[in-house]
Amino acid sequence: MSETKALVINGSPRGENSNSYKLTAAFLEGMGISDHETLNISEMNIKPCRGCFACWNKTPGVCVIKDDMSSVLDKIMAADLIIWSFPLYYFGLPGALKVLVDRQLPLNLPFMTGQESGGHPSRYDDTGKRHAVISTCGFYTAVGNYAAVDAMFSRYCGEYLDIYCGQGELFGVPELKKRTDEYLATVRQAGAEYKSGDVSPTTRAALDTPLYPQAVFERMADASWGVEPQSGDVHDEATEANESLVFTRQMAALYNTEHYDKDRVIEMRYTDIKQTYQVVLTKEKSVVVTDNFTAPDTTIETPFTVWKSIAAGEIEGSVALAAGQYRVTGDFTLMLKWDDLFGFGTPAPAATAPSPFVKRAKFINGVNIAGAGMAAAFIISGADGWFVVAAELFFAVFWGVTVFLKVPLTCYFSASSYGGEKMLKNPLFTRTNRILTACWAVEFLLMSAALAVCQLYEVNSLLAGIGSYIPAPLLGIFTAWFQKWYPAKAARGRVR
Repeated sequence: MSETKALVINGSPRGENSNSYKLTAAFLEGMGISDHETLNISEMNIKPCRGCFACWNKTPGVCVIKDDMSSVLDKIMAADLIIWSFPLYYFGLPGALKVLVDRQLPLNLPFMTGQESGGHPSRYDDTGKRHAVISTCGFYTAVGNYAAVDAMFSRYCGEYLDIYCGQGELFGVPELKKRTDEYLATVRQAGAEYKSGDVSPTTRAALDTPLYPQAVFERMADASWGVEPQSGDVHDEATEANESLVFTRQMAALYNTEHYDKDRVIEMRYTDIKQTYQVVLTKEKSVVVTDNFTAPDTTIETPFTVWKSIAAGEIEGSVALAAGQYRVTGDFTLMLKWDDLFGFGTPAPAATAPSPFVKRAKFINGVNIAGAGMAAAFIISGADGWFVVAAELFFAVFWGVTVFLKVPLTCYFSASSYGGEKMLKNPLFTRTNRILTACWAVEFLLMSAALAVCQLYEVNSLLAGIGSYIPAPLLGIFTAWFQKWYPAKAARGRVR
């Protein structure tokens, strides 16, 4: 089977740097098409149609205007798949692309025989030729905004695949890369399905799902201009100050009120540009304050460049914190809830099979529960105390060895309470649990030693067991406290 000969007609003035072309590139990747030609219309010499109809009655099939359009028509006729890629301009096509569409008149015959709609038949056999229309727009949703585009392409192409994406400018915002990459992955899936047939209803539904809820998107879009909505004036004269304010407002716009737990005041101190803002979170909304500050609940001191890199996914926030690239003072629980509070619009991942980490966590939990149950049963039954000594010693070694592994044992117990498996990438999380794992290993070792002493001096096994297990609940209380205290203490370190 020969490879599809694809032609991309790119109507964006930005060329291949456009947001719409990012979707087109993802679609082609999904189809497995690496060898294709892209026509960037803004770089071509294509003059407007004169309406002379010479291509119908004087030079049939040949336009009398001598420019780049003659080669474009040849490429259109030769292609198996034509992808029309463009941003929506005033509910229609960008001007240069509309000129190209008008100039396709030589491809049609002048006769109207058998054309119910009053159109003109094709001059050439275009059987099997496929069309895809891929476009982004600046509205919250594509729904209701492509009526003119659909009217034109339905007349010109007949059947075609459309991928219309609202909120198109967000594909150029590095800080939103995680969400936009998810959408591009869906576009790749659409390409893979289209290669062998048609796009599935599930993928179509994902393509039609807005990147962010309407209110969130509109807040981000409004903030991106750096202009006050009421006056239309630029808020700040200094470029760096204005950029940081826009950035902070867009970050605040992602606030998800569904995860509200209490009113919070977050103070953002950008140390490299000497700018400070406060983000006030309430049950109903988020507001960025530039003066008349109140006492903050949490203060984040960070170079603006570092925080932008974290937001863009270029560096992991927890890694940067552990490395002293920024610091946090005040209520550290904010950092544990950050992804929930500022993760609005990211769809829940599809259900997948349990990861190796989850499987190991279940196994280790099972081993510890079974071991504790057996030890308690032997103590109560008065069985050989040396067996219990050996069991406690085994647990001491079992826990102690994992102190030196990549994932210390307590991670398997606490990860589910702190965001799941992703916490393994958090150096503070693993360092905290390494300390706690060492504490529990020592506790098991001391329990083993205490029980051994009781055996040597023939102390009642039940009393010995009860006495030996008293430290365990205390260490459990310490663990719950230490998991919150230590990361907060480490986060207060000096910014390097």
